[in-house]
Amino acid sequence: MKTGINYQVSDKVSMMVECELNYFQKPKYIIGIEYKPVKSIAIRMGTNGTPILNSLGIGYYNKNVQFDLSAS
Repeated sequence: MKTGINYQVSDKVSMMVECELNYFQKPKYIIGIEYKPVKSIAIRMGTNGTPILNSLGIGYYNKNVQFDLSAS
């Protein structure tokens, strides 16, 4: 089971928090932030606890194309 919240800080910044519950494992907490310097580009970073795993990503959005690239 997963539950989460997305908070729109401003037009360019949003923050996300998620909790994933699994009967056989400890709860997993995920936090992230997304920054949109312009409308068509998004820069993302986040962390995933238990064990700690950091990630970084970038996305490009157009009327006809969506491109996402991430690494962790």
